[in-house]
Amino acid sequence: WQSQKQDRVESIRFSLHHVHQSVIFLHQGLTRKPRRRGSSLFPPRVRSFPPLFVVRVVLLCVSLRRAEQSRAERERAMALKEKREREREEAASSSNKNDNENENEKDTPSKTQQNKTFSSSLSKFFGSGNAKPLFLFLGHLATILCSIAYILPLFGFQASYRFYRLCLQSVVATSVVKLHARNGFPPVSGIGFSKEALAMFFERMKNWFTPVQLSTDFHYMFVAMAVSSHPPFTIALAPFTCLALYHAITYMASSPAITKTFVWKKLLHKVFDALRNAQKEALVFNAAMEIGLFFSVVVRLFTRMRSIMLVFMIFNTLKMRYKSPESSYYHRMVWGHIDARFVQPYLIRFVPQLQQPLAYIQQFFLR
Repeated sequence: WQSQKQDRVESIRFSLHHVHQSVIFLHQGLTRKPRRRGSSLFPPRVRSFPPLFVVRVVLLCVSLRRAEQSRAERERAMALKEKREREREEAASSSNKNDNENENEKDTPSKTQQNKTFSSSLSKFFGSGNAKPLFLFLGHLATILCSIAYILPLFGFQASYRFYRLCLQSVVATSVVKLHARNGFPPVSGIGFSKEALAMFFERMKNWFTPVQLSTDFHYMFVAMAVSSHPPFTIALAPFTCLALYHAITYMASSPAITKTFVWKKLLHKVFDALRNAQKEALVFNAAMEIGLFFSVVVRLFTRMRSIMLVFMIFNTLKMRYKSPESSYYHRMVWGHIDARFVQPYLIRFVPQLQQPLAYIQQFFLR
């Protein structure tokens, strides 16, 4: 190492000497003035300056090249030496590891067996009858807590928006699980590319999707996914939270471990009875909030947060809710109250020109 260091220092010193001599000679040649008119710029003894300067520059380049080559050779030698030492260490460690594995093979199970055991236990848990109700209960509980944390910004407004997104995500997750429990997976197996196979596939998909699109879970999943990419709609969380509250309290009432507790007997039992007696009012409230969401989206068209596509999606969701057997009665009731208390006495009375456009919109809505 000392010899290599000395060689490198000498090469650098030689290069710097050549550079210094060339700069001095160039300075002397440029600063001298000619002795008489018509003489050359350089004196007689300096007229050979340009070729000499070129020679010095060439020598400097050659010396720098040699120094670079010697440095590269030293680096390659050091890298090769380190590589051999690393390979020797890896071979020694692998031999020790194999010896340890052979010694512990009889006592501890392998990693593959552990993964198989974990996957089998996980599939057994989700395949059991209590797994889906428990998952749905936790999802509904997350919806309730996240909506409360959004309405009451105890952790700051930025965290409040995160709770809003988490509430929508929990709604989507619980809706997907309930749709799978009720209708199963889409019949996508055995798809062919012939005309008859495609016709049969679309027929199976139509038969599967017809009851799905009439369910409340599909409608709420669609609305949650539609509003998740837009600024928050507080009114959109109202039907989600109300439905989650009913499902969560129903699961708690059906669990013997919860109904035997002191909290259930003193408090939650009264809440359950009150919610059960006000079930019709809760369904009417959900229908009113769903229609209110549509009007809030329409009002937002006159702001910078407008979205015509969102208006179209919510409008079609209301059409599906109006025709769904689960919510048709309550939506008809709310629309009837809107027509009797606002449209006829105020809107049509003071702006009669809107009667014909409203009739066209009603025909398109009921189509």
